[in-house]
Amino acid sequence: MRDSTEFDEFRETRSRAPAQAATHAGSGPAFVAVPCAGNDATCDEAPIEWTNHHELCEAARAYRGVVIAAFVHDAIEAVRATIRRARSRHLRRREMRGIYRALHELDDRTLRDLGFHRCEILSVAAEAVGEAEWTRVRAPLAPRAPS
Repeated sequence: MRDSTEFDEFRETRSRAPAQAATHAGSGPAFVAVPCAGNDATCDEAPIEWTNHHELCEAARAYRGVVIAAFVHDAIEAVRATIRRARSRHLRRREMRGIYRALHELDDRTLRDLGFHRCEILSVAAEAVGEAEWTRVRAPLAPRAPS
């Protein structure tokens, strides 16, 4: 496999070339409009070094592996990130189900002592594991007056 420095040299040379080419009468060869290519006396830039077809193909071939490797790397990282997010969410939901089951087994009086009603169990479990934002105010309970 070729070194990517060849392509870097090629790209550096070609970066000075104009970005657009106009086709003569829609069917003929492309004529390039170069405002300043170092060919006239008013330009400070160096002349553009045009490459032939063989050099262009060699540069593309050398750079192709770099582009494919970068694409494959990015795709693998995207899949890994998706799997990490799915696993994290699965573990949070599993923990939430455990909290829900434990609270569901409690009687209404114990739930009231904890500060919520039976219909709020799922919401409390979701808040406990971070699946939902906290909506309850955490206030310290005042000691009960002796009866």
